[in-house]
Amino acid sequence: MNVDVLNLSGAIGAKVKYYEHENVGKVPLQPTGHFTNYSLFLFEEWQRNKLILNFGVRLD
Repeated sequence: MNVDVLNLSGAIGAKVKYYEHENVGKVPLQPTGHFTNYSLFLFEEWQRNKLILNFGVRLD
């Protein structure tokens, strides 16, 4: 979703990733199991004449 407020333009969003892992072979490199990752992010840009400021945050 794009946001344009107070001369700010940017993006806000969320991501969910689910995956399963099963070890194959003699040496396990990662534990077998189910993994779910959640993340939220916000990226904004403010511009005034030639000055441009970028900032963002991400929470996993």
